[in-house]
Amino acid sequence: MTNTLPSLLAYLGITFGLGWAAWYAVFRLDLPAKSAKFQLAILPGACAPAAAAAIVRWLMTEQGFEGVRFVPRIAETWPYYVVGLVAPIAVALASYAITRFTGLHRFATEVRPVRSRMKFLTILPAVAILTAPFQFGEEFGWRGFFQAEILPSWPLLAALITGVVWALWHLPLHRAGFGTQHERLNGFAAFTLHSVLLSIFLGWIFLRTGDVWAVALAHMANNAIGVSLIESLLPGETKRHVIGYEGLVTAIPMGAICLAIVLSGGLSP
Repeated sequence: MTNTLPSLLAYLGITFGLGWAAWYAVFRLDLPAKSAKFQLAILPGACAPAAAAAIVRWLMTEQGFEGVRFVPRIAETWPYYVVGLVAPIAVALASYAITRFTGLHRFATEVRPVRSRMKFLTILPAVAILTAPFQFGEEFGWRGFFQAEILPSWPLLAALITGVVWALWHLPLHRAGFGTQHERLNGFAAFTLHSVLLSIFLGWIFLRTGDVWAVALAHMANNAIGVSLIESLLPGETKRHVIGYEGLVTAIPMGAICLAIVLSGGLSP
């Protein structure tokens, strides 16, 4: 194992330190958590994992950038790009169906039929593709370094640990009201579950491709497609930890995908 415990702890220290410091500076600006200005302002903090991975690789593990692929390998790994782009659509639509079937849609302020949002849905994949570079800062660190190196012989356990730590790293954003503005405690609990499941899915893509860009696209598709689609179909401010894209209902279809990955040996080292 190239990366010893000290190097992994150093990665976490730098990631949390730089990220939280940058976000604290943003919070002092007192921007609305749902505003576009806030989302743009927190981007530098989101690059902390990449900076931490680069520093640790260079100064502690002496890996440098050996084995790192900065150029997308779409021609070789395109099926995973497609899966990463399509999976959030499937998860969002399945979650919407479950919410309607169980009557949980009563928590939304409005219930919109899928057909009314088809034009909106068709542009979301393009949005995810164009904005995928914004997720490189997170994924080069979390998937490309930490999750890949913490327990390389036990990738499922590595995904579980990474998911919890990754969620904790987002804690300042939740305290600021980003995501589940009115349900911070319940929202963070649901977000942690979402982060664990997403770590399994993203870890599977990275393990099978070694392509950080494929993971960055899947991560952005989760945000730009999954979140946007559910918020559009089931708008509202309450019970987002239940019916939101990062809520408990979504854990059902997303958990099914992760279970299929695990049972099929997709996380085998």
